[in-house]
Amino acid sequence: MLRALIIVISLLGVLLLMVGCDLEIYSLPKKPKLPDLIVKDIWIEPVEPGAFSPGDTVEVCQTTLNIGEIPARDFLIRIYFDGKLILNDERRGLAPGDYITRCFPRLTWPSDTNYHTIKVVVDATGKVKESNEANNKLSKEFRAGGIEHNQPPIIILEVHPIEGPAPLTVKVSAAKSYDPDGEIVAYCWDIIGDDECEDFPFPSFTYTYYKPGIYQITLTVWDTDHLKSKAFVTITVW
Repeated sequence: MLRALIIVISLLGVLLLMVGCDLEIYSLPKKPKLPDLIVKDIWIEPVEPGAFSPGDTVEVCQTTLNIGEIPARDFLIRIYFDGKLILNDERRGLAPGDYITRCFPRLTWPSDTNYHTIKVVVDATGKVKESNEANNKLSKEFRAGGIEHNQPPIIILEVHPIEGPAPLTVKVSAAKSYDPDGEIVAYCWDIIGDDECEDFPFPSFTYTYYKPGIYQITLTVWDTDHLKSKAFVTITVW
């Protein structure tokens, strides 16, 4: 009996070897890594008490965040006011975990105190393939007046060294900055004078200047109520 069982098992093994070359092993495809752009927030500046009145010229500000796993390349941000397109903003790219905070000037607010809708659409043309295509829009309603008092954030900017021969590596920190009645939620660094805010969205970093010249490091921060403060320091490289 045992001998017969061994023979049967051996025959099954041979049979499996004969057909094994025809067997294919299938595995589930891996989910590709993709970016995911979202509009984190929208607000109006200025937001100081009494500064935003009917008929005023204001700035529309928004923060776009990439919550995906890889960079998003070449996308378009569109801003609408009461359904009418008022601005196109082309962006070169955004790394995963980074954000862009931009304010767009020259919007004349209507001469009333009614609510008006501002909508921001990121990747408006659908050029970027994302892990979630349903979270690219955000709308908010705003009205002139009625803004309660709030204190702006306090910037403490530490830079060392501020001069020296090229290549000059400087350590920059605003980690000691604070907000008297809230917290700082966004850091906007311009380190080469190109008026772009997405160079380093962190409170501290190190940067090397390789060419002689006079450079201005400008920091803009926003608090939880969208009040902002600005500070700068000049770097001299010879």
